Amino acid sequence: MRLTTLAVLAAALLSASPAHAQLRQYEIMRPARSHGTAGLGRSFAAGGNALFLNPAAFALASQYVLGATYTVGSQPDLDSEKVFSHSLGVEWTDSTPNALHLAMALGYNLLITDDETTNHFHGSVAYVYRSSAMSFALGVGGHYSEDFFAGPHEKETLWSGDVGLGFNFLNQFMIGFAGYNVLNNHMEDLPKGFGGGLSYWTGPVVFAFDVSSMVDTTTRSGKEKDVLMSYIGGVQYMLVKDVFVRAAFRFDGEEETPAGKAAEKSLAGGITAIIGQRVGFEVGYQHNLDAPEDFMVGLTIEMYSPFG
Repeated sequence: MRLTTLAVLAAALLSASPAHAQLRQYEIMRPARSHGTAGLGRSFAAGGNALFLNPAAFALASQYVLGATYTVGSQPDLDSEKVFSHSLGVEWTDSTPNALHLAMALGYNLLITDDETTNHFHGSVAYVYRSSAMSFALGVGGHYSEDFFAGPHEKETLWSGDVGLGFNFLNQFMIGFAGYNVLNNHMEDLPKGFGGGLSYWTGPVVFAFDVSSMVDTTTRSGKEKDVLMSYIGGVQYMLVKDVFVRAAFRFDGEEETPAGKAAEKSLAGGITAIIGQRVGFEVGYQHNLDAPEDFMVGLTIEMYSPFG
């Protein structure tokens, strides 16, 4: 794998902005719920979504989940031709109460693009404190990528680390913060970012809002660093018992392009159905309104342990 390809992996963990639109293929590594909410979930990321959005947020609620995801995404290349990417992933999450007050999540993705196949490993560990009035969690996460299918002289690796913080008040208000690429082995190549989110639960409805920023650290010294902002708002509604629908809108802030300033807007929707409180099916779809060829659709199957 080329080093430049690996070096941009973590940018996608921020919900790729226009400056890194070519990285959209990496966003497909997230589970289907993330596609159905346009990357929303920094205040509470259920299951494997926490591996990409906030390494602490998954610990705010007790859950024991094993999931598998398939996602396909398309994005136009420089010649306006569709370029497809595929991701096969597995995720494991355990935030059930224990004497150490620790929660853990692990994930793996096989990412297949037009010109390469790569492996990606993810992990998060969080300390969590719970009470009837408030819970909080502090977590760290890491990502490691290696092209195992490349030749012995072509193999390149990348690692990066994230941090996260989450609060749950009265099981009604949730707040989360996350920093991305705070540590990595290519400091001059990887953009750094920060994200925050708020969600409010009332009856069968959840309202949520996220904002994230990404600083392009590749900008040459002496020039102003590019700071790119993303805003996401969404809602979840419980149709009937154990069936949930979601919708979200995302705005990626303006940046300079050869054609002038440009911004991107996306719509997303998804559904979750849980059968017998042990098996869940999730479908998520995200579409770029400013580039019809740019979309992602994912399917996640989850199994819930009776210990959760």
